[in-house]
Amino acid sequence: MEKDKTSLTDIFIENPIVQGEAILNGNYKIGNKANDKLYKIANIMKEDKEFAKDILDILMVNP
Repeated sequence: MEKDKTSLTDIFIENPIVQGEAILNGNYKIGNKANDKLYKIANIMKEDKEFAKDILDILMVNP
């Protein structure tokens, strides 16, 4: 997964919604894919604390 702040922030915002809808609809495959994307972003953020801070700053400013 590419380390682009804007695209990762968009994915971080969209995928919990996708995962929630998939759970409600019983579509585990889509839910698992959304969860995998979130997991990859979390790993990127663990590896690069400054990058994580930048993404979280974007998320906190844009509710």
